[in-house]
Amino acid sequence: MFYETCKELDITVENIMVIYHRLIGAMKNLGPKERFNSWKEAVKAISAELPDPRKASFNHMAHHSNGDEQG
Repeated sequence: MFYETCKELDITVENIMVIYHRLIGAMKNLGPKERFNSWKEAVKAISAELPDPRKASFNHMAHHSNGDEQG
């Protein structure tokens, strides 16, 4: 699992929504070049908010190899 707590997930979602509204929501008045640049900036910023999948995968494998598997 990428997130240890629901609070971490809530914070991440809130941060992503702030980025979205700041960079994507305000694009209607921008020209094509500015829109493209805003999308690029938004993708980079949102990616920075998300966990590294390699770390999450490693943590998931370590969790299951320790006998902590539920189910």
